Amino acid sequence: MREMINLNDMLKWDSTILDDYELPGTIYVNPDYQDEPTYSITLDHDIMSSNIMIRCGLLTPRYNEPDVFKAALNLWFKTHKWNIEHLMRLACQNYNPLENYDRWEHLKGTNTLGGSDTEVHSGSDITTTSNNETETHSGTDTTEETTSAMNSSTYQPADKSTLIHGEVIQTNSSGNINQSHGENINTQYGKTDSNVDNNHIHGNIGVTTFTQMANQEIDLVNTFNIYQNIVSLIENDLFFCVY
Repeated sequence: MREMINLNDMLKWDSTILDDYELPGTIYVNPDYQDEPTYSITLDHDIMSSNIMIRCGLLTPRYNEPDVFKAALNLWFKTHKWNIEHLMRLACQNYNPLENYDRWEHLKGTNTLGGSDTEVHSGSDITTTSNNETETHSGTDTTEETTSAMNSSTYQPADKSTLIHGEVIQTNSSGNINQSHGENINTQYGKTDSNVDNNHIHGNIGVTTFTQMANQEIDLVNTFNIYQNIVSLIENDLFFCVY
């Protein structure tokens, strides 16, 4: 039976054991509000391999054949992709460690105004016209004939006629002109206003003191390192934890 060897010795057989596993891509944390910046985190492959060597280099892999261990390590990163991405999002969060209340309100509202105005014009105009014209003609025409006797130079009236004439022409005119008019002016109007309000409510609501929150943040900083957390999981799953 072949002797069990540690990871450091296994790398002497195959130096590419820690080269093929894949890390998740860059994680972006995009706040929903414009006044908040975007944060991102990317894991470095060389840093991860170095942490594996420092923590597990002298431990014996559960799969002691180089090819098998390489396949097991590659599979481990694939099956734990969600876990690693979750840790990356956690490490990428931006917050105030001395506040225990942080709330964003993203409010959208719409105001709609509508209505109509109707202007009505109606009525009638009646124009009455009347005119009386009278044309009168009057006068007397007299026709007189005179005759002289034989051997006499004096004319004597022989016949006389008198014509008296007169004419009255009367013209009467009247009429009604009726003009009806009406107009409807209908004006419709509408307006829609949209507004967006972003409210950021944060601070300390008094559940814990500033000192307690500061101490908790110090403990977190001292104990949490995303590379070491991931390598700790690899150690438990792929190595015999006996030095």
